[in-house]
Amino acid sequence: MMAQRVPGAKASPVRVLLVDDSAVIRGIMRRWIDDEAGLDVVGSAINGQEAISEAARVQPDIIILDLDMPIMSGMDALPELKKILPDVKILISSTLTTRNARASLAAMNAGAADYLAKPDAATSRDHFREQLVSKLRALGEESKVKDNASVMQTAGFEPTRRWRGQMKALAVGASTGGPQALNELFGVLAGQFDNCAVFVTQHMPAHFTKLLGEDLSQRIELPGGEAKDGDKVLPGRLYMAPGGFHMRIVEEAGALRIALSDGPAINFCKPAVDPMFASLAMHFGVDCAAVVLTGMGSDGAMGAKQIRDNGGIVLAQDQATSTVWGMPGAAVAVGAVDQILPLRKIGAHLLHLKK
Repeated sequence: MMAQRVPGAKASPVRVLLVDDSAVIRGIMRRWIDDEAGLDVVGSAINGQEAISEAARVQPDIIILDLDMPIMSGMDALPELKKILPDVKILISSTLTTRNARASLAAMNAGAADYLAKPDAATSRDHFREQLVSKLRALGEESKVKDNASVMQTAGFEPTRRWRGQMKALAVGASTGGPQALNELFGVLAGQFDNCAVFVTQHMPAHFTKLLGEDLSQRIELPGGEAKDGDKVLPGRLYMAPGGFHMRIVEEAGALRIALSDGPAINFCKPAVDPMFASLAMHFGVDCAAVVLTGMGSDGAMGAKQIRDNGGIVLAQDQATSTVWGMPGAAVAVGAVDQILPLRKIGAHLLHLKK
């Protein structure tokens, strides 16, 4: 039986359910979350089976879900959790390995909102805590906005000018909720972009971007994937920014090439969307189209503004279909966006513009 939410009855703090078979990890997360105003741990479970029962009982806003657990894995529990609470936000938590990256990507394509790397030799506790709190706050705030029926009615926002470009470059930026949105979008675009270079920056670690790049290459039916420094920019190819590196486009000896940099984080992100957008604005001008998909923070807003100011066109995912409307909302706020559309309409609109 599906649990029901009572409108207006939800407590003010963001309600969090912890699901992990490690008592140490549960204890660390509980302490950190309980130290934060506005966040409240309302339950815990040590496997997927317990998680389903506990979720029905406490009705959390967010579930932090480990994937590798005894009795029932997080992956097996995920569809049942979404069935019980369709609007719950699920944050996958696992160690940063290629195997776990593949499982986490599958979980995000199945409805999980985002990924959180557990502390290990490559991920410090301080970084883990920072990411944990920021992701919980972003997901929790979006849940409150949508539960209160105050989602900004932006879909259908009419463009103020006619675009005259030819779409020689398509650039897409995304963060929280991005993998699922990218897969849906690129499925619509499949087989239609052999005369256009496609660039993607998704906020994710290196293990993820390599796998996601391979998935998206197959999805859109273009060669390519995670980009390499010095790659020549060619039409009909996909370039995915690798985790841990910013991706820009530069001109060398009359040819456009990929330039990767290991510089400081931009907008707290690495890779960041802004440097990719800004370099494409410079080199493709009016012939660049950009899409700002779901994501927390404001990365991509200023780069999108440069694309629009240089004659390109910018689309943004609407709030109703975004997991978090941070990045699209920020792009709208700075006047960078020509049109705001629900995710299901963005692909068709791009194909219309490309004709």
